[in-house]
Amino acid sequence: VTLSLAACWLAALEALAPVARARGDTSLADELTERAARARAAIAARFQTSAGYALGLEVDGRPRVHRTAMLAVPLLLGAVDPGDAADWFEAIASPRFSAPWGVRMIAADDPLFDPAGYHQGAVWPLDTGWVSLAEWRGGRWPAALAHLRANADLAEERARGAFDEVLHGLERRGAGICPDQGWSAAMVVSP
Repeated sequence: VTLSLAACWLAALEALAPVARARGDTSLADELTERAARARAAIAARFQTSAGYALGLEVDGRPRVHRTAMLAVPLLLGAVDPGDAADWFEAIASPRFSAPWGVRMIAADDPLFDPAGYHQGAVWPLDTGWVSLAEWRGGRWPAALAHLRANADLAEERARGAFDEVLHGLERRGAGICPDQGWSAAMVVSP
């Protein structure tokens, strides 16, 4: 399981409990609240390590610690405390992760880095937006604004108003994937 997926599960449980309560199903609301508390405790116990938050868990349950842009999702969903992610915030705002056109999935100095690799170093406007949102939530306003601007600047890059799904990690150009992706455009508006 990945931390991002666990964070989505936690957010769903926490959001559905008040809905069940409002519909008069207190039994379901109580169950959802209890499951959310267990999920939150499991995230803290299984994903937080001395080296930071794990990207996911291996099949045997060991944490897979690898710094990526994906910690943004658990941060913005509130599954991870921004105060526990100071090292991540510093790293993600550095040139190792951040290019003028957005956030690389993994750092440029990572041994697995491939600037054209879909998950190995390319820049996703979607992830850049998630990072910006997480930075806003964590009080990292200058970095959040810089990442928002990186996405907004892409509107004039190629076809006016079209936002690439994935950009090259070292060169300011498309990476040959979808040249007009709705979720990339949404990450100019959402943050």
